[in-house]
Order: sequence, then structure tokens, then C-alpha cells
Amino acid sequence: MEYTLFFPTPWDQVNPENDNIDVCLTFSDGRSYTFVVATPENLKRLMAQECKPWLTPGTPMLVAEKLTEEVVIRIMEELVQDDSLLIRYGSDL
Repeated sequence: MEYTLFFPTPWDQVNPENDNIDVCLTFSDGRSYTFVVATPENLKRLMAQECKPWLTPGTPMLVAEKLTEEVVIRIMEELVQDDSLLIRYGSDL
């Protein structure tokens, strides 16, 4: 099935080593999902901001070693192969 990706944040504003990014995925049948992809360093920064050694459950995040457009597209290519992953990690819009 065909799909399109949209990145609300321009890639030149993303820190590949320490950041997170929203990814919007829309299928040709109208289904839409939003994902959050973060780096391990970003998760550490979020814990430090909360002054806690853990993150509380919230929006599920996908974790990538590095945030580049190529890496995120590869993640999305794998997720679209399995509806259960789309539901688990994405927010249905």
C-alpha cells in the first residue's frame, strides 16, 4: 500500500545525536499515524530535565542511534510492513 511521510520539523533543525522528531505517516486508504523518534541521548536529557533516573510511560517512542532522514525512513519502511507495530508505536490521527 502506498504511503507518504511528513516531517513537521525541518531536518536542518534536528540534532542527529540528541533530539526527537515527529513523523507523520499517511496511507493511501486514509489511515494516518504520528510517531516520535528519539535518540538515546535525548532520552537521557529528558530524564535529567525531570530530575529522575527514568521516564514515565507516555507517548511510545521509537529509539534510533542517530536521527537522520535516511534512518527514520528506514524505520518507517519496516513499520508499514506490520499493522501491529503501527498501532503500538503510532498515534492514529
